[in-house]
Amino acid sequence: WTKMFNYLSSSTDEPSDIAVDNSGNVYVTGTSRTTVSFYSTIKYNSSGDSVWYKYYVNIGEGNQANAILLDTVGNVYVTGTSGGYQSNDDFATVKYNSVTGQEMWSKRYNGTGNGSDRATSLVQGKNGKIFVGGGSFGNGTGDDFVIVEYDINTGDTCFVSRFSLAGGESINAMSINFDKGYI
Repeated sequence: WTKMFNYLSSSTDEPSDIAVDNSGNVYVTGTSRTTVSFYSTIKYNSSGDSVWYKYYVNIGEGNQANAILLDTVGNVYVTGTSGGYQSNDDFATVKYNSVTGQEMWSKRYNGTGNGSDRATSLVQGKNGKIFVGGGSFGNGTGDDFVIVEYDINTGDTCFVSRFSLAGGESINAMSINFDKGYI
């Protein structure tokens, strides 16, 4: 099957990532732009019928969904970049119930330099946590690699790891080696 998503006839909709569960349901996330930009996430069943559609927006501009993850118990996570109220762009990660699409929690990360922070990837660890990675403007270090670990139930931040070499670092994709514990 083939589906086209158009939030509004006047919107621009750009998919960025896709995930498929064991039942053949398809989850797509991306960015929709009208007078503001926002995360758009939609679930299709295995026949291609729309099951639910959800959006996330913090303030008007700068909201861009970049990655989607289905965890081992059927929850949906979307991460990306979102404009901040008193900061520049921040990591923004949202957890949805895969059956209803209900938002379970949303969490933000504003880096140490209060600059532009761009989440680009997320993975699940076997410890029941999710890891969000990307680039984050550091205080005096420029752009750094950053990994933020969240508890999947509460969304609480468990730890933040920043890696700065020469500035200009970012994570574009992540994977986990469960045997060695490497990200």
